[in-house]
Amino acid sequence: MFLLFQYDVATMDRKAFGRIGSENRHFLRLSFATDLASLELGIQRIALASKDRDGFWKLFREGKNLYY
Repeated sequence: MFLLFQYDVATMDRKAFGRIGSENRHFLRLSFATDLASLELGIQRIALASKDRDGFWKLFREGKNLYY
């Protein structure tokens, strides 16, 4: 949810696609069904988010309901 709410990048966890034999492991699923410019922007945002530990923990500590 951090990527979505702080960096406007939507991802899915591995469970969203059913069991794939990766129990106790963590992955992000990405869709590549868009134009190249959008993919490049998304990857840039993921790179920025991966370095934003303070931003992640701030969102986590706020404890907001991240669903509608």
